[in-house]
Formats: sequence, structure tokens, C-alpha cells
Amino acid sequence: MKNLIYVSTAASLISIVPYLATFNRDHVTSHGLISLEIFILLLIFLKLRNSIKNQKILYAIFGIVLCALSWIDLLAITHQNETSVGFCGIIPFATVPLALFSLKKATSFTWSQMNLIAFSILVLHFLILSFIPATPLLDFTTIRAFALL
Repeated sequence: MKNLIYVSTAASLISIVPYLATFNRDHVTSHGLISLEIFILLLIFLKLRNSIKNQKILYAIFGIVLCALSWIDLLAITHQNETSVGFCGIIPFATVPLALFSLKKATSFTWSQMNLIAFSILVLHFLILSFIPATPLLDFTTIRAFALL
């Protein structure tokens, strides 16, 4: 259970900080607490961290992919708010290393546990949306970004 809290905290750090940094009262943008893509990538990172010998390459690959997803999320948020990225462009490069560092004590899950966790969170997201439609639990970064193109 503690490992799931580490992953949830790291995923919310990467996905919610750009939203809070670009928050504007004039524009109401719905944003989930956790990006599903980032959450699943962090679960995969934990699984691969113990099996791959060269840790530097693993951290570099996942750092680049997570920075790219966070950057796409930031661009989608600023596009919806009709603002520029500005100084907020450094946020993905600050939050991703912090998130990866926060996973240092977490241990990995098995593949079946990872599937169960992802499915349970997706079902919980849909249940919450049926009761409170204005407050999503998950955010689908790439889907939202491609919808704005």
C-alpha cells in the first residue's frame, strides 16, 4: 500500500503542478489529479528499475518520456487558457526528477498487480465522474492535447 502512495504522489506531482502554476481565475479548465499515462509509466519504471542493470539509461529514458508528457500537458493547459508558456516551461524539468527521486524507497509491483491497480483506478475514475462530473480523478494528457489540435 505504501508503494502505491509513492507512485500516486509522484504522478500527481508531475501532473498537477503545471496546472496550479498556470491557474487563472478567468478560465475554468477541468484537470484531473493524476495523469493516467504518467501513473502507468511510473508503475512500469518501478518494475524495470530492479531488473535492468544500467540504471542511468533507465532514468534517462523515463525522464525524457515523462518530461515530454508533462510538457504536452503544460502546452494543452496554456492553450486552453489562451496564454503563453513563459516561465512555467521549466516546471516539467523540475518536477520529473523530484518524482523519480521520490520513488527511491518504493518497491516494484508484479505485472498482474499493475494491471489490477490501473483497472481499479480507471473504474474509480468513472464512478467519481458519474457522481461529480466537474471533478475528474484522472487526466488523459495525450487525448486532451490531440483534441486541441
